[in-house]
Amino acid sequence: MLQIRGEQMKAFQGDSEIRKIDEMCKMLPEMYPGLCLALGGEGVRRWAVKGLEKAHSYGIGKFGNCMRYIHLMFILVNEDFDTDPKTSWAGAILGWKNADEGLKIAALEKRARMEQERGSGKSQ
Repeated sequence: MLQIRGEQMKAFQGDSEIRKIDEMCKMLPEMYPGLCLALGGEGVRRWAVKGLEKAHSYGIGKFGNCMRYIHLMFILVNEDFDTDPKTSWAGAILGWKNADEGLKIAALEKRARMEQERGSGKSQ
């Protein structure tokens, strides 16, 4: 009988996340061409990996929610939106105690949309 130890499972999961990051790095330039051009391929990957790590640090573990976190970095054009004083609202949301990770991400996305509308002069 084949047994897979805990550390082996973590390695498999890590490989899976790396493949997903690779796929995302291929998609991001289509969605954010200007920023990705400015960052270059290595910069895009660095942002994606950093975003994954930061998402995990806030208790965001589902890979889909981690990807949404990374998209927020690109939408806000700020790899440190969670700690930037200009987006202090993000750090406050990420600090919500006992909040489901999906709720945190949804709240971040809603607030980011509001901020974009404010910036473009649209009414709320």
